[in-house]
Amino acid sequence: MSKHLFDIAALDRKLFAVFEPAYDSLATLEHVRESLVHIHESEDETNNPDLLRSLADYALGELAKTEAALGALYLHCTGKSLETHRLR
Repeated sequence: MSKHLFDIAALDRKLFAVFEPAYDSLATLEHVRESLVHIHESEDETNNPDLLRSLADYALGELAKTEAALGALYLHCTGKSLETHRLR
């Protein structure tokens, strides 16, 4: 667990309750991203042509969980709902 999680847990339990799921979701999303980027290096892909599709389905589910967790954190910190994102 990150040092920041321990600090937040010690300082503010309510913030920690929404921060930890957001932190965990981002870590999972980072793992999913790395898996998608490097799937072509996997021997499993050769043996299972549906692996990419199932990984993409899993990624979409994790993305939705991450968006919900970040939305809860944003709401807790700002008092406002997280709106649509602007990409540059």
